[in-house]
Amino acid sequence: MHFRPCDLPNPILLTAPENLEYMRKKEEQAAAKEAKKAGRATGKKRKSEEGTKDDDEPAQKKAKSTSQSSKSSSKSKSASSSNPSSARSATADEIFSIELDGEEDETVEMYDTCDEIRKKIDIHLTITGQTKAAFLRDIARAGWPDDPPRIQSKQLSDFQTKEGATSGSTSRVYYGAYCYFEKKRIAEGKDKSVHRLCMEDEWPTGMVREREKAYIIGVGREIYTSELGKPVVY
Repeated sequence: MHFRPCDLPNPILLTAPENLEYMRKKEEQAAAKEAKKAGRATGKKRKSEEGTKDDDEPAQKKAKSTSQSSKSSSKSKSASSSNPSSARSATADEIFSIELDGEEDETVEMYDTCDEIRKKIDIHLTITGQTKAAFLRDIARAGWPDDPPRIQSKQLSDFQTKEGATSGSTSRVYYGAYCYFEKKRIAEGKDKSVHRLCMEDEWPTGMVREREKAYIIGVGREIYTSELGKPVVY
């Protein structure tokens, strides 16, 4: 630090004690000022760095959140595409536009047992929330498109309480419901079920719709009805 003689207390004798004290104080003041400036500069830089760090953290969190959201969305789409219940449902117009062979004279070939139809009815009413009255109107229209009969709710209850592959095979509920579900399957473009394929092998022309009857068998033999509705003697 440089001092001009005119700035000193004793401009004649530069090494005078008062001049030395004056210069010492000035140097201390200058050093303090420089330190203060340096502190301010350092503080601004740290604040800037902290701000950058703080700004980066939300960005990182946002990126992470977006990534997790994308993964979740991807999983949801994957689950949806693999879930059978998410398949497209056919509209009423699409269902009733399907025509089955034999429906003009009530001779549609049946490839579902009565138990299978009962199961389908329960699932359909549970999933769709459709009323039984509306369902009965739909199956009547599907089974007898030219002249739908009036099917009573008691007929549905009676059919649903039966048990057995052929128990209830003469019911209008069985015939109409089969036609409805078959038309619905075709309208939705679904493949035949394993049960359906087994029925086609067991009943090439469809399961017989007739009342349960008695059989004469040999002594010591017994008879039962298989899951596909065929009588089996053993």
